[in-house]
Amino acid sequence: MSTRTVEIHRARVLHKMRVSNVSQLVRLVLSTGRYRERFSTD
Repeated sequence: MSTRTVEIHRARVLHKMRVSNVSQLVRLVLSTGRYRERFSTD
């Protein structure tokens, strides 16, 4: 996978989620609480 492919994919995800950088994306995910469903250790 090329660097350019990763850059394009990242840009599309950020645009779709309406954030301007990865840290905002992480904050958005954490604020929803949905990540717990997938990464639960129970």
